[in-house]
Amino acid sequence: MQRLIAYINLTVLIFLIVVVYYDYSNQGLTYWLSKNNLYEVKAYFETLTPLMSYFTACLLVLIEVVIGIIPGIIMYPILGFVLGAEKALIVIFTMGLLGNLINYYQGKTLMDAFIDKKKNAKLLEKLEYGGGLSLFLIRLNPLTSVDSVSYFAGAIDMKVTTFILATGLGTLPFIFAATIFGVEFLNLVKPYLELLIYITLGVVAYKVVKAKMQKNKK
Repeated sequence: MQRLIAYINLTVLIFLIVVVYYDYSNQGLTYWLSKNNLYEVKAYFETLTPLMSYFTACLLVLIEVVIGIIPGIIMYPILGFVLGAEKALIVIFTMGLLGNLINYYQGKTLMDAFIDKKKNAKLLEKLEYGGGLSLFLIRLNPLTSVDSVSYFAGAIDMKVTTFILATGLGTLPFIFAATIFGVEFLNLVKPYLELLIYITLGVVAYKVVKAKMQKNKK
């Protein structure tokens, strides 16, 4: 049964990718978003009712998080311009967190279906140790904040509350900066973000070494 659910999940993902590819190939909304064409996107949204505008924006953010077809640094400023900064922030943060939760449970589903947890319990315990702080630091940095880490968090059985807190707090600064300031902000702080990568690697390495030392003591 678990494998059937996993296969259905993969089929839905493939279907989404095909739909987005079809839209892109026919120069639909995803095409103009990927080309960072503000005016074409704005013209498209002007043909929609207010309710459909919000629904479309929610769907775009979910697709961006779940299958990663359009980088957030491109999409978020455009949505901020089209919807207004305050409304866009609410849509992007809420749908981004929901999308990452979907990825989390997809990782959990695939793990349950194809990996023997009892056989790999010790490995999973090591990977989960200190995972909340590591996840927060990874998501805090736009250079390392890829949505696929949510699959990994689900696969190692990280507590869902820890996952939500680490992901929500980690992604919020980037969502705010990207929606309000766009790619210019990312270029401005890039040296500091590169430094943060080393700090993140140091924290992760420290957690792994500490876990091994505690295990040796036992």
